[in-house]
Amino acid sequence: MNFNKRNPCPICGATDYCAYIKSQNGYLITCHKIKQTVKKHEIVNGIDGKEYIFLYEKNGCYMFEEKEQYETAKKAYFEGIRYKADKHTSAVVKTSDRLNFEDENSYKNIKVSHNNLNEIYRTLLNQCELSKKHIEMLKYKEKWTDDLIKKSDYFSTPDLNKKKKILEEIKKNNITLEGVPGFFTKNNKWTFNMVSGMILPVYDIDKKIIRLQIRPDWNYRQIKEFEKRGEKPPKYINFSSNGKENGTRSGSVAGIHYNNSNFKTVIVTEGSKDARIASEYLKRPCVYLPGVNTYTAFINSKLFKELRKRNMENIIIAYDADITSKPQVKMAMEGFYTKLKDIGFNVYYAKWDLNKGKGIGDLILNGYEPAIYKRKK
Repeated sequence: MNFNKRNPCPICGATDYCAYIKSQNGYLITCHKIKQTVKKHEIVNGIDGKEYIFLYEKNGCYMFEEKEQYETAKKAYFEGIRYKADKHTSAVVKTSDRLNFEDENSYKNIKVSHNNLNEIYRTLLNQCELSKKHIEMLKYKEKWTDDLIKKSDYFSTPDLNKKKKILEEIKKNNITLEGVPGFFTKNNKWTFNMVSGMILPVYDIDKKIIRLQIRPDWNYRQIKEFEKRGEKPPKYINFSSNGKENGTRSGSVAGIHYNNSNFKTVIVTEGSKDARIASEYLKRPCVYLPGVNTYTAFINSKLFKELRKRNMENIIIAYDADITSKPQVKMAMEGFYTKLKDIGFNVYYAKWDLNKGKGIGDLILNGYEPAIYKRKK
């Protein structure tokens, strides 16, 4: 089956000529437009963040197989076990790369300073840009203004040339990558793989980038593979290198957006995009949690301690408007409210009609503002 605009070639990014074909092991990639010279069994980093092994070339057609699929099939062969393609797919996302709502405290194990993380992640940001595709998605589908898009600092997954420049820049500046989520060693050299998508920086209270989240551009084939496993493709994943040589797990961590330094009243919501919009239009600092159940980790976090030092007194909980249809979300909000009251904060709720927008960001870009309520005793 030929690749197309919805499902480009993972080797060269082409939307025509290249194709994937069914094989005994799963799928093979036939690439016609690869620009670099490759040797047999050489590993190539795909634009989808995966590794592919070059098998052979015939009449200008370069044949690749995903590394994980190749190695699984090879192992099965030597063990005398027949490899079944419907049980192994190229759309696998490691559990540790998803936003982990149950173990969000894992970020405490990261020993690299926020200064070093910021320097490395800003090197990526400065070498990359937001693709036309992602700009149009934000502008026309999600109603973002040009100014809001510019301020977001979002960028798209770098291609192979930009990736090379990023690694050269980091090496030139003698920046250590040990312990930095997303980076790992291969053949004694530091590198990274990043799933194709839109990248969202996660900021600390000093506006340093301390993590990267990815909103993947899952293609048709990958989505179908998730569906075969009875799963939904994750909307966001962490930029992580867990399980790789000298790699580091990202973990999930709360971040903050703000335009002024008055932290007396802080909004808390779900997701970076909603927080970006709320802080911009409501002119208040807005914390974003990686999941509604991560409030305990947030209360115990360095970010929360810093907000207290900066005189935070009032907290507005602004969870999505579909809370009434999700008992687990309502329970999480109640738990958050109780913990905040117990430690002496004034707690408020932001409410609005679901038909005006699901999240607080949707609400604001649809031309509305939330009503702020304080619970009656």
